[in-house]
Amino acid sequence: MILVLASLVFAGCCTMHSKTAQWEYKTVKFPFEVSSNMSKSEFQDYEDQLNQLGKEGWKLVTVNVQTSSGTSLESYYVFERPRH
Repeated sequence: MILVLASLVFAGCCTMHSKTAQWEYKTVKFPFEVSSNMSKSEFQDYEDQLNQLGKEGWKLVTVNVQTSSGTSLESYYVFERPRH
């Protein structure tokens, strides 16, 4: 009897997570000039945006930085969160 109950509990634990998670994604682009010195307020603006996304349940997955011209960079931040 104990073996049967233990098997059912173990099987229940394994199947609880078998549901496929539904995710939604968001990409945010942050452009900036390489040659310029970013001010403290510009960094604060980026941090404020990132903190707001975190409050909304978004989690940073990856960052992709690309050179768009010789002096500009574009960074793409990809976020994910469980779909509600």
